[in-house]
Amino acid sequence: MNSILQYKTELKNKLNINDEELGIMFKSTLYPLMARLEQIGGCDFIASLMKLDYDEMVVFCPDIESVRHFQSSNNIGDVNVKSDDGEHKCFKCLCGKQHLINLHLFDHADCDNKLVIGSTCIKQIEKFKLVYSADQALCQKLDSILASLKTSEKLITHKPCYKCNDLVIKKDYEYAKPDLMNYCRDCLVGHDKNFIHCKMCKHRVIPASEPLPYDNKKFKEICKSCWYAQNKNKSWMRNNRN
Repeated sequence: MNSILQYKTELKNKLNINDEELGIMFKSTLYPLMARLEQIGGCDFIASLMKLDYDEMVVFCPDIESVRHFQSSNNIGDVNVKSDDGEHKCFKCLCGKQHLINLHLFDHADCDNKLVIGSTCIKQIEKFKLVYSADQALCQKLDSILASLKTSEKLITHKPCYKCNDLVIKKDYEYAKPDLMNYCRDCLVGHDKNFIHCKMCKHRVIPASEPLPYDNKKFKEICKSCWYAQNKNKSWMRNNRN
């Protein structure tokens, strides 16, 4: 295993910077994170990092659920839990930072449980693209992790447009037009922006935010003509005509 001094020396040499510049670029929490990933993977940091895959972000609410129950229900490893005298106190990042609420969960090829890495550490890891810019596989891995992180964090404040699925609708915002709470402006059409194009034929329009008759949590997406064409040969449709 590399020591923290060896990590720092390697980074300084690759980036051709001094101690002060290194301290500005990387927080001290980076080095225990690197050591922990090496320990989990049984290999050097970069090789272990390549075995990581972002899973999802879950939000822990300590006023609602216990650490022990939340850990069990999300398959989080003990390495990410601070315990005293057998009592589970809080969640922590692999670097050791405690009292995490937004838990970014990762799968690791050499670990049966989910691993938790804090957003600050994830964003620090991104800077390794400066150090290992020639390693395309590593840079692609880092880009994938960062993209997943940004999407997960945006899901806290935004929800996807029902039609195009872009994360652009603010959850806690009162829109002047109610349909904008379900669809983005680009997907709404008509003078009053209260229609959408049929998902199948693409040119007929249907009222936006109109619930399905059998599921009021979902909206209609196709026009009557397309719905009929889609269902006319089904047995239940033929029985209704007889």
